[in-house]
Amino acid sequence: MTLAAQVTAVDLTRRRKRQTVSVPTTGNYVQGGDPLDLSAATNPRFLQGGGFGRVPGEWAALNAPGGYTAEFIPSQGGARTTFLTTAFTQPGGAGTALKVTFTPGSTVTGQFRINSAGGTANGKTTVNLANFAGLASNLPNVITAAAAALTAFLNAGLGVVTGSTYTVTVAAGVISITPSAGGSAGETLSVTASTVQEYAASTSGALLSSCAVKFFSADGTELAAGAYPDAMQVDPLLLELSVKMYKGM
Repeated sequence: MTLAAQVTAVDLTRRRKRQTVSVPTTGNYVQGGDPLDLSAATNPRFLQGGGFGRVPGEWAALNAPGGYTAEFIPSQGGARTTFLTTAFTQPGGAGTALKVTFTPGSTVTGQFRINSAGGTANGKTTVNLANFAGLASNLPNVITAAAAALTAFLNAGLGVVTGSTYTVTVAAGVISITPSAGGSAGETLSVTASTVQEYAASTSGALLSSCAVKFFSADGTELAAGAYPDAMQVDPLLLELSVKMYKGM
């Protein structure tokens, strides 16, 4: 079913418009991403600036209804959209790899924030894909170079804080970031925010009406198709969605 969005807060500056939307999880879940039509988002409190004119380029999930995590997909389906799905999972628990899945040969932009908890010390870092775009390449030598660069970046920054050593490998579009040594035995890596957009090189922009939300259980498995679990229906999903503001807009 198509999810409904309700604007609950708006933070508007000259540079950015950030909105919090409430998304009740009722009805039946569609695997691959339940449709979310932001063009139909309601603003019942008549908040100034509430509503969407462009597809958000940045997002963060503010809660985890029933223990399920959510991923906002900027656009899904439709003749004019070419955005692809980027998945972030940490299926194995403490001490195992954080996995980022791209479509080989796609173009990736934006950044994502990695959070580390449970190791020698907690830490976080932001991965800017402008520096590691080769991770989504379909050329082995380009992938190898990008994986080596990300390994060096993580060890020089996040590793200094957490006491862990990180290794980045890529296979069939799946980037695995694995902690080893240091405090890695109890360390859990997760993605807490993302502005990542992934798309085919020759495609056009996204549509407000064809966004989606994908849900994952604690072990990284996507929610099964069918009725949403009762535990998810107690509180609605809260998403923070942002667009950059430009002069004249």
